[in-house]
Amino acid sequence: MDEYEIIKIELRDGSQGEFAIVDRFEYKEKNYVVVAQVKGDEIDPEGRYIYLAQESEDEITVTELTADIYEKVAEYYMSM
Repeated sequence: MDEYEIIKIELRDGSQGEFAIVDRFEYKEKNYVVVAQVKGDEIDPEGRYIYLAQESEDEITVTELTADIYEKVAEYYMSM
């Protein structure tokens, strides 16, 4: 697997999943990360997810987007 920064994200069922940050971008003065789920020592080629990101010196905190905001942010990302 290529070198990716790995973060843990709490899933809707309360469990935690490991995700690789595959891209970062800014939209309307906010920072976002695009992540893919890690399976074993590979990243899942099926699906990417976008989260609002807040970064400090030693950690990244992500927040799930509401459906309407996700649609706008994803549309912007796909047009880049």
